[in-house]
Amino acid sequence: WTPKEIRISEEIKFLHNSATLTPSSKELLDEVAQVMKKNQQSFKKIRIEGHTNLLGSVPHNKKLSVSRAASVREYLSSRGIQSKTLLAVGYGKSRPKSIAAGLNGEAALEADRRVEFKVIK
Repeated sequence: WTPKEIRISEEIKFLHNSATLTPSSKELLDEVAQVMKKNQQSFKKIRIEGHTNLLGSVPHNKKLSVSRAASVREYLSSRGIQSKTLLAVGYGKSRPKSIAAGLNGEAALEADRRVEFKVIK
């Protein structure tokens, strides 16, 4: 937890080309929910940002990233986080992380396929 974001050390994973969370991701999100509960006085909203890699069309990836962010929002709500404090946004492939990190190949695809949590005060 930082004043600007919730950092996670593992990737939130979904079934291929879907917004269905994997069991390991649900365990990770259980931990994220605990962090949110402990720090709920420190934020008004958390923006859940869905991102995809460069594979696939822009419209498809935008829709997929929105669906994945919404899936994370729903899961966190089911764990006791007030849904009014969670904002789900999808950016598709418009904000690649791999370019700034100088990654390519599979490492780039993996880095870009992510969910991030930003604190909105």
